[in-house]
Amino acid sequence: MKLLAKIISYILNPIPIFTLLPYMLVYKASRNNIHALKWAFFSSAFLLMIGLFIFYEVRKGVFSDFDISKQSQRGRLFLVSAATVLLYLLAIVFLKGPMTLFLAVFGIMLGLLLFSLVNRNIKVSAHLGVFTAFSITIIWLYGFGYIFLLFLIPVLAWSRITLSRHTLRETIVGTILGGGIVSLIYIIAELVY
Repeated sequence: MKLLAKIISYILNPIPIFTLLPYMLVYKASRNNIHALKWAFFSSAFLLMIGLFIFYEVRKGVFSDFDISKQSQRGRLFLVSAATVLLYLLAIVFLKGPMTLFLAVFGIMLGLLLFSLVNRNIKVSAHLGVFTAFSITIIWLYGFGYIFLLFLIPVLAWSRITLSRHTLRETIVGTILGGGIVSLIYIIAELVY
């Protein structure tokens, strides 16, 4: 069972999810596959920076593991992630990027802020927050044919609990935060568009 939990946790990790998101957002707005792929690859460069930072910190012994399981180590990750997202935002502004990516950056920054504040009291599950936000976004954009993604949320929670990375409470808080953030972004998008 632990092997299955690990596989689920790796596949539904925030980095692969964030790798898919720019393509899905830009494609829905533009209906242009090449345009969406261009922005997805561009966005992946910034995710790679965060991934390399995590790898470096684990190798150096600053982070205990690739999940950054210790609550006390997460502040450093949130700070570097926020700086990277800010660089990404500046690049999008400079390159006159798609509006959907601006909304995504706003959501990511809001998520980093809320997760870092909540992390002071509870080690909230970023896996669940990111996957919940992704799932709701995809359903809103592409329709109820993607409702199956919601059924993967408890599966991911099970994997995080089985691997002793989070408690049930931490997975629930992550799910609520992810759903709340994306709902707020959806309301803002409706007002903007």
